[in-house]
Amino acid sequence: MNENTYWNNRGRYTKEHDFLWQFIPFAGACENRRLEAVRCAAALYYDFYNNGCCNYVPNYVRHWEYLYAHQEIIVERGITLDGFQRLNKLIKETQYVLILDADDGRRFPPNDCKDEMAALLEQLADSVILWAYELYG
Repeated sequence: MNENTYWNNRGRYTKEHDFLWQFIPFAGACENRRLEAVRCAAALYYDFYNNGCCNYVPNYVRHWEYLYAHQEIIVERGITLDGFQRLNKLIKETQYVLILDADDGRRFPPNDCKDEMAALLEQLADSVILWAYELYG
């Protein structure tokens, strides 16, 4: 996987990302939809890197649904519509496998899509950070 990630504090817009977090509450949703998009993307991102996607069901479904509802705005800033749709497919597949195979000890996401999912999550993070920073930066 790429070493220039937000997880390693070396994402493309790390400075802007860190700045935005002063406006995001420690717990609960943001009132501003741009900051809420950053918060939702961060939750998915954190779960991918820290938990191997094991928390996608049911809490993280809401985060993805929020981002999905704002995809037209988000895709204007980095991640392509095709990339967004591919990430949606990978997330849905991961959710489905987790529901069916929660007790089999597998690590998620499956290794065959881990690098692709990581790259798409970086693009998603870039996009939502730029969207929020346009207002707050």
